[in-house]
Amino acid sequence: MTKSMDKIYKKLVKIVEATRIINGKDELEKYLHDSARLPRFAGLLFNTQPDYIVKPLTSDEISKLIKLACIENMPITCRGAGLWGLDGAVPTQGGIILDMSLMNHVLRVDEENLEIEVEAGAAWKKVFNVAQEDKLTIGTYPHIGVNSTVGGWLSTERVGIGNYKYGSVRSNIRSMEVVMPEGHIINTGFNKVLSNSAGYNLNGLFLGAEGTLGIITKVTLKAYPAQDLTKSVAIEFENLKAAYATLKTLARSKLVPLNIMFSDENHPRILSYLGGDSARKKAMINVTLEGSK
Repeated sequence: MTKSMDKIYKKLVKIVEATRIINGKDELEKYLHDSARLPRFAGLLFNTQPDYIVKPLTSDEISKLIKLACIENMPITCRGAGLWGLDGAVPTQGGIILDMSLMNHVLRVDEENLEIEVEAGAAWKKVFNVAQEDKLTIGTYPHIGVNSTVGGWLSTERVGIGNYKYGSVRSNIRSMEVVMPEGHIINTGFNKVLSNSAGYNLNGLFLGAEGTLGIITKVTLKAYPAQDLTKSVAIEFENLKAAYATLKTLARSKLVPLNIMFSDENHPRILSYLGGDSARKKAMINVTLEGSK
């Protein structure tokens, strides 16, 4: 460790416990990629090796870490579960990675006002299961994996399961707590205010920004009464062109499925080529419905 890095480390341990700071070479290498790996030449263009991994527990800690990074001119990269596959959580100029995995709690389930407040490092599966215990559900969640974190998915604003019926994740947020680039902590909206109420909010500003405008630390999600039954129906067609009329009819009907997924006839062939187990040879529409029994 160089003298300058040693100086920064001494300042870091004044903010978080030493057990939540990683600077060993072997441990740092685990953070050089997400679920995919950068091409080898990328290492010649970017410094993807972080100097420190820090695991915060509170928004206040993150605020202090950002203020320190500003003083020391060190970049900060925020990381959730690292499941995106496009290296959005990999540094390009070294610096500090904020590993949000310890900020993973469901803070509040409000059945009366239909909302759930969670920390940004919470996995969607955990949020979904806690909601189910209170006979609630969340409208939309990632198709890339329910173990992805709330903050990570919001920061990339991906399409997910339930978008067709409940709208995008943008439509399912009441409020967020965000730590700004200079360390101030703000709330972007209002808890316990229904979607048909008027009022300013800044939720959309930080969605899809990949942490460049601020670090999301807490989120209040809309909740919905859980349905009695969820059921999927799959329909096969010779090819995607043959499925078009059915897709069009379904999209223009009064029926509002939870989710519609379709794949062409090449999809199972590619899966088989990659080693997947797919007996299907045709195009398919998969419709997921939910409602009363």
